[in-house]
Amino acid sequence: SFRFGGRSVHVGAQGLAAAMAMSCTAPSCDCEPWREKLEAARKACEEARYFEAVQLINSALEAFEASPAVAGACQGRRGLLVTEPRRFVEEADASLQGATRIDLASLYAMRADILMNLGGLRRASGELEAASLL
Repeated sequence: SFRFGGRSVHVGAQGLAAAMAMSCTAPSCDCEPWREKLEAARKACEEARYFEAVQLINSALEAFEASPAVAGACQGRRGLLVTEPRRFVEEADASLQGATRIDLASLYAMRADILMNLGGLRRASGELEAASLL
């Protein structure tokens, strides 16, 4: 269970198991866990499992923030990538490289899609605004 929009939402054991399975914690793993989580969020959205999808995309953004590709851009800005996308992009713009910019824009666009399906139009607009700045 989690809180979304002032409501308590239960995703069930299957949704929780899927989210946990997407986590890559092996120290020798050279995969990009955020990509797997993004794909899981995309699939959940396609299947109209929006509450699960929002958890997965948030997890993907957190994993992206922890990735080596954006470590420099996130320094001193921990959490902004997830909570204040536009501010993060404006502050970290010069630190973000080409492919990283495209990846982050994809993450923000996916979250916007999920949020629109949940009725979060204002928040989705902010995500798309941040993506367009990239």
